[in-house]
Amino acid sequence: MVSTNSTPPVPLPMQVPPGHMVQQILDQNGTLQHVILSLDPMAPGTNGTPGPFVPPPGASNAPTGTPTPSGGIIHYGLAPPPPHSGAPGSGAPPSIVHHISNGAGATPLVGAMPVHSVPNAVYATPTYSSNSQGRAVSSTTPSGGPRHGVFSPNPLQYGPPPSIPMMAQSHVAPPGHSPPPPHHHPPQQQQQPQPQPQPPQQPHAIEFGKLAIMLPPEYSYRINNTNNANNNSSSHGSNSGGSATSSSLPGGLLPHKLSSKAGSPSTGVDQSRHEDSEESGVGHEEEEEIQQLLVELLSNVRTPKVSDINARSVLLNWGLPIREGEGSKFDALEPIPESEYRYEVLLSDKGKDGKYRSIFNGHSLDCHLTDLRPCTEYHIRIHVLLENLRGGASDTVSFVTQSCEPDQPVPPKLIQRTKTTINLRWNAPADNGAHIQNYVLEYEEALTGQGSNYVEIYRGRAKSFNVTKLKSSTHYRFRLCAINELGQSQYSESIVFSTQGTAPSPPHPPGLHEVTKSSIHLVWSKRVSDDKFMLQMDDMKSGHGFITCYNDSNVEYICSDLRRNTKYKFRLQAINEEGESPWSDSVVYSTLPDIPGPPVRPASKGRIHPSSFKVRWDPPADNGGSSITGFLLELAQGPNAWRTVYQGLSCECVCEDLQPGTQYKVRVACTSGGGVSQYSEVCNISTEPVVPGQCASPRVHGKPKANSLHLKWGWPETDGGSPVMEFEIDMTSPDNQTRAVYRGQETECVVASLLPGRPYLFQVRAHNRAGAGPWSESLEVVSGAGSPDQPKEPKVVCRSGSLALITWEPPINNGALIQEYQLQMVLIRRTVVQYQRQTSNPSVEEEDRDDEDEESAISSDEDVDDDDDHTEDELSGSDVEADNKLKNKKSNLPAVKSSGIWNPDPEDDPDDLEDVEEEAVIFEEVVRGSEYHTIYTGAALQFEAKGLEPACVYHFRMCAVNAAGPSLWSNDTEIRTPAAPPTVVGALRLVSSTSESLSLAWPRPTCHGEPVIHYNVDTGTSVLPTPGPDTRFVLDQLKPDTSYNIRVQAVNSMGPGPFSATSRLSTRPLPPAPPKCECIHANHNSLKLRWGDSKVGANTELCQYTLEMENSRNQFQIIYNGASVSHKVNKLTENSRYRFRISASNEAGQGAFSQVYEFSTAYALPPPLKSPPRVTGITTDGCLVEWSSVKASALHQSSIPPSDIQYKVFMTKGRESKTRIVYGGTDLQFRLNGLEAKSEYAIKVAVVRIPEPELELVGAHSPPCAFTTLAAHSGLDGQASASETATAQSTRKWSLFPRQGEVWSIEQKAMGILVGFTIFAVLVSMLVQQFMAWGGKPS
Repeated sequence: MVSTNSTPPVPLPMQVPPGHMVQQILDQNGTLQHVILSLDPMAPGTNGTPGPFVPPPGASNAPTGTPTPSGGIIHYGLAPPPPHSGAPGSGAPPSIVHHISNGAGATPLVGAMPVHSVPNAVYATPTYSSNSQGRAVSSTTPSGGPRHGVFSPNPLQYGPPPSIPMMAQSHVAPPGHSPPPPHHHPPQQQQQPQPQPQPPQQPHAIEFGKLAIMLPPEYSYRINNTNNANNNSSSHGSNSGGSATSSSLPGGLLPHKLSSKAGSPSTGVDQSRHEDSEESGVGHEEEEEIQQLLVELLSNVRTPKVSDINARSVLLNWGLPIREGEGSKFDALEPIPESEYRYEVLLSDKGKDGKYRSIFNGHSLDCHLTDLRPCTEYHIRIHVLLENLRGGASDTVSFVTQSCEPDQPVPPKLIQRTKTTINLRWNAPADNGAHIQNYVLEYEEALTGQGSNYVEIYRGRAKSFNVTKLKSSTHYRFRLCAINELGQSQYSESIVFSTQGTAPSPPHPPGLHEVTKSSIHLVWSKRVSDDKFMLQMDDMKSGHGFITCYNDSNVEYICSDLRRNTKYKFRLQAINEEGESPWSDSVVYSTLPDIPGPPVRPASKGRIHPSSFKVRWDPPADNGGSSITGFLLELAQGPNAWRTVYQGLSCECVCEDLQPGTQYKVRVACTSGGGVSQYSEVCNISTEPVVPGQCASPRVHGKPKANSLHLKWGWPETDGGSPVMEFEIDMTSPDNQTRAVYRGQETECVVASLLPGRPYLFQVRAHNRAGAGPWSESLEVVSGAGSPDQPKEPKVVCRSGSLALITWEPPINNGALIQEYQLQMVLIRRTVVQYQRQTSNPSVEEEDRDDEDEESAISSDEDVDDDDDHTEDELSGSDVEADNKLKNKKSNLPAVKSSGIWNPDPEDDPDDLEDVEEEAVIFEEVVRGSEYHTIYTGAALQFEAKGLEPACVYHFRMCAVNAAGPSLWSNDTEIRTPAAPPTVVGALRLVSSTSESLSLAWPRPTCHGEPVIHYNVDTGTSVLPTPGPDTRFVLDQLKPDTSYNIRVQAVNSMGPGPFSATSRLSTRPLPPAPPKCECIHANHNSLKLRWGDSKVGANTELCQYTLEMENSRNQFQIIYNGASVSHKVNKLTENSRYRFRISASNEAGQGAFSQVYEFSTAYALPPPLKSPPRVTGITTDGCLVEWSSVKASALHQSSIPPSDIQYKVFMTKGRESKTRIVYGGTDLQFRLNGLEAKSEYAIKVAVVRIPEPELELVGAHSPPCAFTTLAAHSGLDGQASASETATAQSTRKWSLFPRQGEVWSIEQKAMGILVGFTIFAVLVSMLVQQFMAWGGKPS
């Protein structure tokens, strides 16, 4: 079960049952817990009950009834044995029942489970059973028992005696959390036979979170596939502390399936399966497909079901993953046992999209959630886990817990008090879904009451109450509870308040609890009327009198920093809110004397001998108040190996029987009446050493070489008391000359510069601080064969600019056949051809000379620095000679000024380079940083080197290799390769182009020792040579808009080089001619222009047009630039003339402008009348027509003067389409006569503008007004009927459809078309939707 209640628990007194002990445990959250453990469940009585209680050391002082700081108390009490635990007297262990207090008392949350009797250790190992359907249920008695996530007892056989030590403190989760539901066990495990007795094994240690427990062999447990599951669940869940429920279980219980080793044969299978999967290295693709199917299967889980919803608990059920029907894609998977599935439950109380946290991880198919908050909405979803695979989340299920009684309220607070009244106030607790109806306040006297004599003093909905008629100076205990329609909450914690009273009486003098040399510990008693105490001390030697040293509410105080063996006087005063009491009687206490100080550090006296020395010391300056009675001298040779060598009153001693050259530690302590002092500082004294002993004869390490030997030797038998500083090796050569060949601290050396095949004698001796030891016995060794002699320099013959033949002669092999030759080569110098820029401008020449002088100075400095760097390198003999040759040849090279070298930039403008002349400069460039590299290794006497650079200087050298090693390198052979044609030219670049020419540029190729004379440009039809080595060339007299395939070839004195890659370049087309412009529409404030001409060409869509208009300053400005063939010019003035011109442009360039076109704007039409005219005074042959005038704001906006405005009235009879003008003028009404009786007419009014005498602009018509004239025989009644008819006609003109016999207006026709189209569109959409629905159904 999982607790989600966030209400803090209330501490209550804890009662320890007989035969149990209390242990304090600090969990990972820093909360102190108290655990009650059984002490001796291993000693059964005659009737099967636990034996007598035998407390362990220190168990009698265990605190009883002490609540935890967080308010929770965990009780482990004895529970009745389970029904299957065996007959009485069988030795079945008792069970421990877990109780977690949440403030209302100890409520059992978990079932009983067995615990091995080990002092100071907790074994919290819940077990579970499963039914035939795979649901995890708890074990029950025949009459029924707890189900759904309640722990059940599981009897275990006891092993060795309870002597297994505990490895770590037990881990207990914070109160308010309960264990997870029982895990799922396969049914076949319940039918396995009892295991056979096993031989004794070592205790088995398991860890639950931070709880480490040592179990006997019979109690070995295993965790099936929990490591990967925990890692997987912790990475996807909201908890970050390992498994999903390890931090929320009491006692550090893990949510994993635990089973006995004897009853869990699947451990080996799982382990072997895991090892096979790790060792397999094939079929990864099939494994990935299987894993994808497994993930899809794990994600195919139904929504969990919620039942038994209470205020604080709910039952959650779910099913196995669904494999669907036959023929599904999951048939390729092997059947998976139900016990292999694990389920992780995630809970959120912040909404469906809130943060989810893992609350359960196990094999069970249901979970009982407890400690939920009443009247709260929760959201649940689950994941299915299989080993290290995790399925997707199921659908989220939501539920709301029921309401219940209120939470436990907080104790009331004191607002004000007098001698007879106490005013209290409290805060409302959580109502848990039902409004609080009443608060009940009870009290009792704190001294007479024992928590059972509470009297109700208030019941109501107010949150404050003034308690009256109380006694003065009296303490009262209060408690509070809340009541709603669902019940009464728990009482709050009791709190004590007192009424005001009088000042306290004099207290008793303070008593002595403990005294030391520098402190006095005083204690006193506290009365009910005492709130604080003031303690004063009088140092009788100082003469300052009593001084306050303590002022607080504690009943003890330690006076520190006192003088030793000194008397002090003390007195005490009690203080409360009413005042201070008189001082108590004075008491005198004295401190204890001190031990003496350590003696002065000892030192050596006289000469130090190899086996003895003399030590002296001085007495301490502080004797602690009493005389010194003796000294203790201790001597140590190693760390912490002290031994006493002297006891007495003398201050010096002779230490004998010591080892030479050994360092000893000496210290001294003294004794007096105050005790033994601390030891003095340690003095290090070393005895004199002697010379080391004789070394063993040296020995040869490895096979002797021709010119060297590797010797090793051992350390002497004794070092004489001083470390060996160095060894000395002497060698006797074949000519009987002896010389030292090595002197150092190592025990091996290499003797070089030997002659091959010669006998040599070697001796060794050791040196230390005392001198040199005796020589060892001689070692005779014969040297081995040598490497070949240095060969002669090789001979090189150049066959072309990139090919050379190298030959050489074999050297003397010095006793071993030559196995191979190594040939090396290095590039020294290369010939570089660059071009010098020359101009006719003298100022440019002077600037070039200055630049040349500066750069030549810089290059000379760099040469000097390079020479210095070369002299500092450590080179072999042949390398030094090659470097000297290189320097000599470098000094003979011609000086080249880098400022005179010009490499034209292809980006430069060709017009700027017309006066530039190029002059080729040939010089040799030293290749810096080049090193020898091997080009041949083999037994042949010649080699053909390919891929050399033309016009370059190379050095060659070789060496011979036999079984003894390589010989010295030969002298260098220098060759210069001949020049060659240039390399291929790089990619061509088009600098600029016109309709008749192409300007080309290309990078300069490598010349291979000879300057480029000219270039050949191939256009596909002809090859054109350039006039010189310039890398720019202009092809002219070309056709417009034509493509050419061009390639370039460089030519020097050695011949032409290869052609470059072909580049396809095109000339530009001719610029387009200007199009013809015309005005297609003229308005009073805008002109719409259009242009276009067939002479522009076929690709008119690629042209850009520029339209310009003349402004008030007679200057043309651009008003449009784009590819469109029309443009509307807005914001113009009416009746004005404007001038335009246009041009076209494309890739070939900008064309010429057209002729100037002139266009004029028109007059603005007058604004229309928005309201229809009004018809009154209808008779048989006439009526009065009235209309509103045009608004002045509309005329002002259109810049129309009111004097230009007139009105025209149009009339239409019945269904006739002919309209005639019946009036024209400036009046706003008109009497219409000459109409037919009982006929229908429609009247419309239009605004007319007359800007010029002969120009008339008619605006839009107003809405029509229809009316019917009266009949000829109508009288007074007829006039009323005519007025009604006119009103009806005026109203009927706005109807959607006309009546029978009426003419359809334009607005009515438009509305009818719109309604018909809307109905048709709705019908079509309904038909389409129906067809789609028929097509989407499965066949």
